[in-house]
Amino acid sequence: PIFDAYPLRLGYYAYVYFCARKATRQRNSKVNRPVIVYSTPLCAPCEQLKRYLAAHDVSFVTKDLMMDEDAAEFVEGRGIRTSPVLQVGKTLLHGNDLQPSNIDGLLGLDHSNPPR
Repeated sequence: PIFDAYPLRLGYYAYVYFCARKATRQRNSKVNRPVIVYSTPLCAPCEQLKRYLAAHDVSFVTKDLMMDEDAAEFVEGRGIRTSPVLQVGKTLLHGNDLQPSNIDGLLGLDHSNPPR
């Protein structure tokens, strides 16, 4: 979406550069399944989970449970009353399940390469 505007404003070479960067980020993502973090504003554990995923170069989408009614209904429909909730593919982790070992196992992260 944002990359489509670059040829008009910056020229062909800038467009190629930004498309290559986008492709590199997608290729470097360690997880092939969609990763979604359901969070709420001012939630310290939510921010901690997002920092953990970012430190491990995991691409994810954030859905705010206070602003996104569909996301709130999805989480509530599964009997979950806490945040954050991590969804990887069809698997949901929340509460005490959000331990680094569980997250790493679900995402297939390798501990031999520590995060940046």
